[in-house]
Amino acid sequence: MIENLLFKNNLSKINLKEKIYFTILKTQFNQQLEEFAKVTMDFWHYYQLETYNNGNLVFKLNQYLFNHLLSYFKNNIIDFMYIFEFLFNSYQRSLQKSTFWDVYKSYSSIFYNANWIKNQKYLILEIKNIKEISTNIWNFGYHGLGYAFWIIRPQSNKENSGYDNNGRWFLSRKIEFKLI
Repeated sequence: MIENLLFKNNLSKINLKEKIYFTILKTQFNQQLEEFAKVTMDFWHYYQLETYNNGNLVFKLNQYLFNHLLSYFKNNIIDFMYIFEFLFNSYQRSLQKSTFWDVYKSYSSIFYNANWIKNQKYLILEIKNIKEISTNIWNFGYHGLGYAFWIIRPQSNKENSGYDNNGRWFLSRKIEFKLI
């Protein structure tokens, strides 16, 4: 049984179907899991993250972080893997503890178009996915546990999917970076 985390349907515990064997003390694992949950929630608070039913994400950034993202735009670097690595590592540097931290990326072959929409107060990365089954995942790891963003797999609906001019089916997703 895992307890004290918010699970599906607002449950505070789940029963596991199979036994799990740990190579560390239960108290140590519980402490690490609790710390990981706190770090994950603090990540959301640090960037004041917002999510929407259409799969869009909104990060709220201070001036330093916003300017750094603008430098990606100025250099025409649109590989958003580096952007997420920067966001994860910026947050990690803000933590008080120096616990081992890692950023993991896993992705399949992806065909997408990326478009930057820029303003003085926001920067939007609009991603148009051309291959329906592709996945693109960015994780940060803490105490050997990981938290993931599935970037290009929103729910398909009339607003974010359709056919492009070449007759290829696509999903689109927006990741917005707002200056606070």
